[in-house]
Amino acid sequence: MEELKKKEIAIIGMSVDFPMSESLDELWKNIMSERSFIKKIPSNRWSEYNVDSSENINSEKSEFFGGFVDDIDCFDASFFNISPREAMFMDPQQRMSMQLAWKAIEDAGYKINDLKKSKTGVFMAVCNTDYSEMIERFSEKIDAYIPTGTSNAIVSNRISYWFDFNGPSMTIDAACASSLVAVQQAVRSIESGDCQCALVGGVNLCWSPRRFIALSKSGMLSKTGVCSAFDEKADGYTRAEGGAIIILKSLDEAIKDNDHIYGVIKGIGTNHGGRTNSLTITNAKAHSDLIAEVYKKAGVSPETVGYIETHGPGTQLGDPIEIHGLKKAFNQLASYFDVDMERETCGLGSIKTNIGHMESVAGLAGMIKVLAAMKNKIIPATINFENVNPMIKLEDSPFYIANKARDWKRNIARDGKSVPRRAGVSSFGFGGTNSHIVLEEYISNDSECSSSRRNQLIPLSAKSTNQLNKYAEVLMQYLKNNYFDRNSIENDLNINNIAYTLQLGREEMEKRAIFLADSIEEFISVLEAFCKGRYVKDKIWIGESKKLNNLNDNILELIENTELDKVAQYWVQGFDIDWKDFNNKGICKKISLPTYVFAKEHYWIPGMKIEITCNNQKEDSQYEEIIKVESNSASIRLRNLNEINNNFYQGVKAKPIIKLEAIIKKVQSVNKKEKIKSSIKKKKIYH
Repeated sequence: MEELKKKEIAIIGMSVDFPMSESLDELWKNIMSERSFIKKIPSNRWSEYNVDSSENINSEKSEFFGGFVDDIDCFDASFFNISPREAMFMDPQQRMSMQLAWKAIEDAGYKINDLKKSKTGVFMAVCNTDYSEMIERFSEKIDAYIPTGTSNAIVSNRISYWFDFNGPSMTIDAACASSLVAVQQAVRSIESGDCQCALVGGVNLCWSPRRFIALSKSGMLSKTGVCSAFDEKADGYTRAEGGAIIILKSLDEAIKDNDHIYGVIKGIGTNHGGRTNSLTITNAKAHSDLIAEVYKKAGVSPETVGYIETHGPGTQLGDPIEIHGLKKAFNQLASYFDVDMERETCGLGSIKTNIGHMESVAGLAGMIKVLAAMKNKIIPATINFENVNPMIKLEDSPFYIANKARDWKRNIARDGKSVPRRAGVSSFGFGGTNSHIVLEEYISNDSECSSSRRNQLIPLSAKSTNQLNKYAEVLMQYLKNNYFDRNSIENDLNINNIAYTLQLGREEMEKRAIFLADSIEEFISVLEAFCKGRYVKDKIWIGESKKLNNLNDNILELIENTELDKVAQYWVQGFDIDWKDFNNKGICKKISLPTYVFAKEHYWIPGMKIEITCNNQKEDSQYEEIIKVESNSASIRLRNLNEINNNFYQGVKAKPIIKLEAIIKKVQSVNKKEKIKSSIKKKKIYH
């Protein structure tokens, strides 16, 4: 069998939706705040979720904690031309994946149409099936959309279908190792030529209490809700939900295409621990064998590695086993590369202390943290650490617990020269699958951005006026927060790069606004005016695309004559502009900027006979709910009359605010031989 040609792989785009973090920028600021975003299960998740009497959740004394994402019951279905009915039966993990895919492509600085019909692969990590379970248990209706809506295979396949990609498309379940296994599959696919670039991601949403209860009974979950990785007080892991997608491409191609590069994959591998004392007990030897093999194949000497983002779930046994495997691997590598390892040259950390353990997304979460740390040249603190677990021995090793933020200096190789920042990320599944990846910072040789144009046209568009306004607000706030921040995640923030990225890297939609500015300060000013509904003459143009014919010859003449106001007027009316011609004089870079702001429309399982509350804490959900009571001599039935607009469903049995006993008494007072149809209004249901 022909051996694959090893390639260095670039990460050129990403999107995240983590607890309290809807962007990489937010995630980094939250990590640097050294706070935990783990909390008790929101009361509206399952306050009346009754299972079999022998397993009633109300009989469980344990409190449950986790890292939770806002508005995961919401989706912009109309944006993707998906009907409300289909959206209701789509697992929210599918919905989140669709939106994350769009955002990742935009973050990479590409229009969606740029990738259509291309050999773009999709590799998604998913291991949760809560929504399918809820439909099975609660839905009165068997709908034709259930098979596709609840299949984990469709998480990846729907992305490939909707975006019209022709590369490999697969969903991977290797438990908590899933997302790094997905990355490995994507890397191999690029190396083999099966795909030119790849979307790699994972989603994990936690609706049902059943897995919480089962994991608690197995002793895996923390009783305190605190992830204390490496610490003597570690008492188990804390579940978390969220999603992320990254875009991969060969480094050579990414450089040639002038892509924005977050970092480089030097090597990656997976293995299994085989038979151990238990299915769920990890194998330190398998860990060390895997890590040593990955570094040898990548040609990465251990003294050049400055940080390891560990699996680090915060368990009494798992953490020491992982550290033992790391020490053994680095000792083996030191001998292999014939180097001496100095003490405290490689930090150990875990993002799980901040946001919890996202299970199928865990490896990607670690990768994204490392890439942000490389960009900012800081090793962030791993929180909740006080005293090391007595089973962890770091003496005579290069490792230290990164419990304080510190500057990330480049390590020195044995030839005395500094090397790019390098880090490893580990992720282990509870069924024995191990995965490890080696990342390296990307050092660009590009010259500074230059442009012959003093003023820049900066276009924004959206499907609706409301979303256009929200997009402008998000962009304005991002620029305000990051322009004067020298530690910003985006170090190439200038007006030319902003214009270049938004001209070439965003799909052009119906509702349009375009701005003229010669600096970031002026752009912020005109954005602020736009957001307040103020029109600034010769600086802001607003319109609606009418899908008019191309006027490239005329547009080019206007561009040459620097009649930018007319170019702006044409664009907001819907005329096509070849922005590449617009930017043919000068050198600019694609940079990471806020991506499309999706509408948040609620979709949930219809026909559930259960209490209703609102999952979206940001919006007022005081509304009148009609409960219809139908009765005959045999039964009383509650029916929800407003299925589509209801917010979050919970429980198995209906438990309306008006006591059921009062309804029964009223029904019994009526002649049972007559068909009864009475309506009772509940006013102002609060959450």
